Amino acid sequence: MVHGSREVRLRREVAEGGGRRQARSSLLLALAATAQVIKDKLMDAIEGHVLGEAQLMAVF
Repeated sequence: MVHGSREVRLRREVAEGGGRRQARSSLLLALAATAQVIKDKLMDAIEGHVLGEAQLMAVF
């Protein structure tokens, strides 16, 4: 998983104490990007009526 390997690298940087602020910032950016991908996929599913109402409610 691409995001997983990025998180492992960033967590290692934080654990080693070097670049803590930069690692935290990078991790937050990665999490924001992941959230945006999830949001986009949900919006596509809603617009394409791929998911039913019950399935959408299960996501939340």
